[in-house]
Amino acid sequence: MGGSRFELRLANNDDRQVLVLSGDLDAHSAAELEAALREVPAGSSRIVLDMQHVDFIDSAGLGVIVAENRERGDGVVVLSKLNDRVAKVLEYAGLVGHLTIE
Repeated sequence: MGGSRFELRLANNDDRQVLVLSGDLDAHSAAELEAALREVPAGSSRIVLDMQHVDFIDSAGLGVIVAENRERGDGVVVLSKLNDRVAKVLEYAGLVGHLTIE
């Protein structure tokens, strides 16, 4: 298997940071998301992960999101525009009630 395709774009909106993700958020790309999240200032009131174009997410991708949510505090990391595939993975993983989803 070759590497997965993944793209990440940061859009700043005042004190709100929006990370637009697309492609496969997996063991190959989770480190890229983790690095981008480290660049978001600690004082940001919200970090929105736009997941509309995420085709696949595995436990490595989920792990980065859960760890960031735990570190920043509830309600700071927000998952937005979930497609059906990502929503089902979150549901199967039992994370729907533990993460902020818009």
